[in-house]
Amino acid sequence: VRAASGADSPGWEAVALLDRCDVERRCGMPADARRSAALAGRCFARKGHLPGASRAVTLHANVTPAGGG
Repeated sequence: VRAASGADSPGWEAVALLDRCDVERRCGMPADARRSAALAGRCFARKGHLPGASRAVTLHANVTPAGGG
């Protein structure tokens, strides 16, 4: 995520944040996963990428611990 944020590309940063969200969810860290999804949504919105922003919002709303969804 740090490398992507330095690339001056909100899209790359958002995708990296969604990846981090998935890892955090699988590690049983739902609060961190929701935070990463929210940050990804902001990056997608800043880029004007509405499908990505929508995906991030959906992930944020549906994050549960690993094995739960």
